Amino acid sequence: MVHALEQAWRVLRPTGLLVDIHPAIIHARVGYVRNGSFVPVGLSRFPLVHYRDASRALRQVRDAGLFRQRTAKIFECLTYGLPLELADWITASSEPEAVEQSERLVKRAVQAMRADPQGGRVGVRERIYLRVLERIDQVG
Repeated sequence: MVHALEQAWRVLRPTGLLVDIHPAIIHARVGYVRNGSFVPVGLSRFPLVHYRDASRALRQVRDAGLFRQRTAKIFECLTYGLPLELADWITASSEPEAVEQSERLVKRAVQAMRADPQGGRVGVRERIYLRVLERIDQVG
């Protein structure tokens, strides 16, 4: 990841900006949406190592003086999908036990949604980091 960020620095113009968007290092909530409100059923337990690696790589290029953070925001993202697609999406590149746990969690969300007289849509809610990094010219 650091190499990719170094290459981004290389190809950006001196006034260029790099926009980084990736999930926050917290577990997503799985549930369903009823009348515009999210009803959580449980937390996903997939490994967060990829998200930690992304944050670490950003820190490394900032510490190396390639970029400075111009702004940062955290926002929530709600993803809808068919239950099997959501289970696959939650556990992309995870260990088998995390896949099984996510499938059970999505099934619980479907059962809770079907038991709710108002119904709803199954979804995953997670926090997303958005960072805008400004290229710093290297002197020397």
